[in-house]
Amino acid sequence: MRYYGKWETVLETVKREVKEETTIFLTKLSLFGVYSGKEGLTNYPNRDTVFSVQVIFHSTDDTGSAVMNNESLEIYFFPKNNLPLNLNPHQAPFIMVWKNGLEQPILK
Repeated sequence: MRYYGKWETVLETVKREVKEETTIFLTKLSLFGVYSGKEGLTNYPNRDTVFSVQVIFHSTDDTGSAVMNNESLEIYFFPKNNLPLNLNPHQAPFIMVWKNGLEQPILK
């Protein structure tokens, strides 16, 4: 997810971004966790530095099929027991919490 639209709620933003990037419509969402702090540090090529707050949701119901478009370079789905080794370092912490079945929501 990238940015909130003007006056959007967090849930509206999640649903819109997933639809725009994959064409999947999310219907049931639950809070998985909120991640912030030094792990969210990003340095951009233009020398901007930001600390992100990542609000992560788990979806148990969706409709549609994943379709790549100009917002997606690649789309893959992996089972818990066959995750790739090269996880994005900004996403790896909450992916590993999901894989290991730790209690949610996580506040970090």
